[in-house]
Amino acid sequence: MPTLYDVELSDFGQPVKIALHEKCVDFELKSVTPDAGEAESHDASPCEEMPTLVNDDRGIIYSTIIPADIEEPWPSSPLLPADLHAPVRKVQL
Repeated sequence: MPTLYDVELSDFGQPVKIALHEKCVDFELKSVTPDAGEAESHDASPCEEMPTLVNDDRGIIYSTIIPADIEEPWPSSPLLPADLHAPVRKVQL
């Protein structure tokens, strides 16, 4: 089960939580206190960047990257269109 390390009440973690809920991914949420030196969160993200999603012992950081990265392991309920250029072509027409 993936683990999401996040600072409580952080705006940066909200898009990640929404993406995981939209894809119906069960995950464990661990609140982290900034600069507390918590060993577990430091192992997940040595630079202590939050949010951090750990899945299969691989940590992914940045709230803009995590939603795109979860598409492959959980392909159901895609967050992105199959053809990323289709919306652009519609507008150009």
